[in-house]
Amino acid sequence: MRWVNGLVIAGVVVVGCTRPPAGPEATAGADSTASTQHYDTLHFRRGTQPGPYLEAHYLRFRPESPGAEALNRAVVDFLVRSDDQYYGTLAALADSFLALARREAPASAPWYLDYHASCLLYDTTRQVATLAFATEAYLGGAHPLTTTRLAMYDLATGKPLPSGAVLTPTATTELLALAERHFRAARGLLPGQSLEAAGFAFPDGRFAQPQQVALGAEGLVLYYGPYEVGPYALGSTEFTIPYGEVNTLLLPRFRGPGA
Repeated sequence: MRWVNGLVIAGVVVVGCTRPPAGPEATAGADSTASTQHYDTLHFRRGTQPGPYLEAHYLRFRPESPGAEALNRAVVDFLVRSDDQYYGTLAALADSFLALARREAPASAPWYLDYHASCLLYDTTRQVATLAFATEAYLGGAHPLTTTRLAMYDLATGKPLPSGAVLTPTATTELLALAERHFRAARGLLPGQSLEAAGFAFPDGRFAQPQQVALGAEGLVLYYGPYEVGPYALGSTEFTIPYGEVNTLLLPRFRGPGA
């Protein structure tokens, strides 16, 4: 059982597994809830501090909410799949993980898994939602492993939307310039300051967009994960390009406030 491949990489879909249900089975064992108009936020925890333990904060969209079935299925996939097994419930996943951790992990460095599935955008006017799937795991080694995946969905069809589907055909060059300006601001780098000298390692030494780009409540969200453009010590970089700056690069349907 390869916990790192299956559980640290958020939202892995495993070919050949039984398709998961759309909601209730993933929420078994939830110990608290909070609500919004379209979804409930649930919390699950099994194990003790400092570990081993498994903890999850996640969403369950209400049946009457547009796109609920597809969104709930995506959350279930994130929570209870590993690379070789579909667990069905968080309780079953936690029991399996904790048994392995207690058997394999040293008492001085207990293992843990921490999942967060959150909603960055749910807009019934634009018929689009963005979910963020984040995982932090410590399975031994020098430091925890973290990952975040942003996923957009068409509320009308339930289908995933790749980042390119919301952009105009000619957006690439201007978006790259905007992204670099905001990246430098987020990192406290001056215009023209060497990215390489600051510790970043972009392909071919040229600034590039991250793998994770999605619509958010205030604008276009860009996320660079640890190791994506530099060593782990530099951490992740996340910023939002406001709609007022990026609307002209978005297809009309996806433009936000200020369009």
